[in-house]
Amino acid sequence: MRIAKGSGRVRPGPFVRRLHAWRFRGRLSLRHEDKMMVWTGLLALAQATSTPVYFPPFYERLETYCPNFQRTFARFSDDRREWYSKHLRAAQEPSLFQQARAGRGDTLRFLWLRTNHAPVIVRIENMQAARGRLIATELTGQGGYAPGTIKRRLDRQLTAEETADLRRRLVANNPLGMASGTDECTNGMDGSQWIVERAVGQRYKMVDRFYPEQGPIRSTGMGMLRLTGWQFDRIY
Repeated sequence: MRIAKGSGRVRPGPFVRRLHAWRFRGRLSLRHEDKMMVWTGLLALAQATSTPVYFPPFYERLETYCPNFQRTFARFSDDRREWYSKHLRAAQEPSLFQQARAGRGDTLRFLWLRTNHAPVIVRIENMQAARGRLIATELTGQGGYAPGTIKRRLDRQLTAEETADLRRRLVANNPLGMASGTDECTNGMDGSQWIVERAVGQRYKMVDRFYPEQGPIRSTGMGMLRLTGWQFDRIY
């Protein structure tokens, strides 16, 4: 987006002009180069308008082969991107991806989306400091449907012991050692998505798994939920 000198008028940048051209030509699919140009423009627009872009555009190119289905799936589809983003927007969450792009990442976040229960987001800031800061939000909606609005929020300073213990558990469980994105080979229709994000300096990663009954994501998510002190009807 460009602003003409002295006029105060906004002139569309190249990516907007190309979008108009695609619409008038009736073009339905975009080449990879075109998609990246659009994403670059959208990221610049998001930064200018403070609209968060929560996940990296290159995540849509990640793929995994599922032997059970004998086909390849995207590890992070556009539908999934919008699904997760709308819950983060409803909770008024910042973008960890954009924090990392700015070189100031120091945050861990757990997004818990249960199909028929309230979405919960637990964010820990200042992970590398002596005492982290916990910001937890529960929404009024359902994780598999509309997010609703903010039902309750908790904002508190963690103790030094809590912060150190969280860092130790993160290293021991190592959820971010898993492949980025989701695992479509194990996804189901109803259940829950457990999403862990981490931004450190300029680095960002997101790992997402369907209803993990054990393992790194489960342990990390449960540890962060316990820090809220909240009680939940169903853990799944």
